[in-house]
Amino acid sequence: IPIGPDTSLVIAELVLAAIDIVFAARGAGLAGFRWMDEFEMSFSDFNSAESALAELQHVLANLELRLNPRKTRIDDGPFGFEPRWLREIRSFQFSPSPKKFGNELSRYFDLVFAHSKETPQDHVVRYALGRLRPTGIDPSNWLFYQRLISHATVHQLTVVDQYISNLLVGQQRGFTVDVGLAGNTLNYVIEQTALLEQHHETAWGLW
Repeated sequence: IPIGPDTSLVIAELVLAAIDIVFAARGAGLAGFRWMDEFEMSFSDFNSAESALAELQHVLANLELRLNPRKTRIDDGPFGFEPRWLREIRSFQFSPSPKKFGNELSRYFDLVFAHSKETPQDHVVRYALGRLRPTGIDPSNWLFYQRLISHATVHQLTVVDQYISNLLVGQQRGFTVDVGLAGNTLNYVIEQTALLEQHHETAWGLW
C-alpha cells in the first residue's frame, strides 16, 4: 500500500479495524486504544504486557504485517502527560534581534537534534520545523535557516514535506531559495527513500 494518499488511509483502517476485532476477542479485559496505526495499552504487571504484545504480533503476522521494533516498547509507570522534548522545544524563546536570533537558531537545532537522538520514535524534528516556520525570520538569517532545515531533512527523511513547505513560505515572503542547496537535499531524499520504498517521501521530493 503506498504511504501517503488518502486511499491508503482508508485501506489501512479497514485492515486494522479487522485486527481490532480479532485482538480484542483474544485478549479479554484489555485496557487501551488504537490511534491510526499506533496501539497503546496498560497492564497491571509486566508479564501481562508481554503476553498481549506477543498476541498482537501473532494477529498481525496472520495478515503478513508486523510491528515496527523501533516504536514498540514496554514502559513502567508512572508516565508524564507530555514528553520532555515537546515541553522544551515548545518553550524555546527567540529574540526579536536578528543577530541574537541567528545564535539562537543554532541552540534551537542543537536541542532538536539531541532530543531526536534520544527519542527517535517520536516526531521531534517534524514538530520543531512546524513550530519554526519562516514567517518571523529576518532576511539576514534566511540562508542559515535554509542550511539548518536542509541538514535536519537529510537526517530525518520523513520531514521532506515540512522542508518544502517551509521553503515555500519563505519564498512567498520574498526570500530567495538557495536552489542548489534545495536541489541537493531533495535529490538525496529521492535516492534514499526510493531505495527504502518510502513512496510518500519520494513523491514529495519529485514534486
